Amino acid sequence: MKRTRTWTRRLLRSFILGGVTTVALAWIGGALVGTSNSFTATRARGLSPSEWWVIGSDGQFTRRRVLSVVMIRATQYTERDDLGALPGWAAGLPEPVPLNAWPNSHYEIIEGCGWPWVALTYRFSGSGTGAAMTGKVMGGVPLPARETGAWYDPRALPLVPYWPGFAANLGLWAAGWFMMLAAVGTLRAARRRRRGLCMNCGYEARAVSPCPECGA
Repeated sequence: MKRTRTWTRRLLRSFILGGVTTVALAWIGGALVGTSNSFTATRARGLSPSEWWVIGSDGQFTRRRVLSVVMIRATQYTERDDLGALPGWAAGLPEPVPLNAWPNSHYEIIEGCGWPWVALTYRFSGSGTGAAMTGKVMGGVPLPARETGAWYDPRALPLVPYWPGFAANLGLWAAGWFMMLAAVGTLRAARRRRRGLCMNCGYEARAVSPCPECGA
């Protein structure tokens, strides 16, 4: 019974620590990991005689972005449509409509954070050509823009779970913590056995049973 309680407590602690690790890595991605200031365009087409729509993505450690950008039309952009399916965590990226207004720029950013898989997400919607926070964060806690911030580089702590990735990260990190706690417990037990201490509480109770301190 005692061994069962020990393993149950260890398992519970592992899942708590796994959840903390999952969230911490996602928040590090949202708060600290910057953008590359470039993205790979996977769809581009004209919306109107004056506007152009581009979908692209970029990614760094613990952070991935999908961007939908409507900008002033430029002759150097060419039509392409090889996007394929958006990743599950970036579903729901809206199809833009022609703005025909000045400034005619609009952007939607869906950011997924976590490692090794996306676990938490947030969205950023804005317009204009100013700094990163010329828009609204949805599903996250907004953070001040970086000193060189622009529309492509908002910052936020993501709060919306992407459950497949969250569950996978939680399981992975919980397993890691469980093995670490088990190793620590094994080393502690060996040390107590070698010193003749109570295996349960560490009280010096050589050749005394039950332990006068904890009763084990």
